[in-house]
Amino acid sequence: MKNSKSEKNKNVRGFYIALGISALMIGSACYFSYKEGDSKAPELSSELSNYAVDRKETDIPKSATVTKATTTHKERSYIIITTANPPESSLPEETEIITSMPKEATVVYEIPAEETVAEAEPEKEEAPPVMNQPLKSPLTVINEFSGQELVKNETTGSWQTHNGTDYKAEIGDDVYSVTDGTITAVNNDPLWGTVVIIQAENGDIYRYCNLSKELNVQKGTGISAGDVIGVVGDTADIESAIEPHLHIEVMRGGKYQNPADFIKEQ
Repeated sequence: MKNSKSEKNKNVRGFYIALGISALMIGSACYFSYKEGDSKAPELSSELSNYAVDRKETDIPKSATVTKATTTHKERSYIIITTANPPESSLPEETEIITSMPKEATVVYEIPAEETVAEAEPEKEEAPPVMNQPLKSPLTVINEFSGQELVKNETTGSWQTHNGTDYKAEIGDDVYSVTDGTITAVNNDPLWGTVVIIQAENGDIYRYCNLSKELNVQKGTGISAGDVIGVVGDTADIESAIEPHLHIEVMRGGKYQNPADFIKEQ
């Protein structure tokens, strides 16, 4: 009976000894693991930091914002990418991927001084030369040149411009050229009767209307101031209601002029 109790006590004592040794070994293992982890922690932290700093642009978080800046000197754009939530590392709050960007350039262009061009003086209109009289004195005007104003025609009763001047005359009175020039036309006009057109040396055009059909000149011949063209007639049907007269017109540059400005009584 005593021997049985002794064996039982030995077995219990051995169990506790084994349990204590196991606990000691487990504690030792935990201690060495802890020490080993402390020694490698700085190296692991350094690697993580380097990884965060050296990562490429493609590793940018989705919450990144993009800002575009443009210089005024050239058409060139720079992109600055910043992260809204940077990792907990040694990175600054704002990570600038493009670290150098030129400052805004101010370009000053030299504008050449405006050339001053002397304004050309307007051409002075040539004063009409004083011509010889188309009829002997005295010159009496029946109907004046109307310019753009409409006047009533005594023959037709219509309102129209009067492009010449009517000088009172007697049928058969001599009509004289008021300028040197060339006879460019001799017409039998249905309204103005017998018409002689003379172009002066300066280009002015003179039309003598209501002449008699018997003329002293023909087309293409030269004529001098004071030469007789023909005589006053009654061939101008458009002014047949007016007493005998010479209708004369002057044109310069394709525009009718007032014959009184060209013809002065001598």
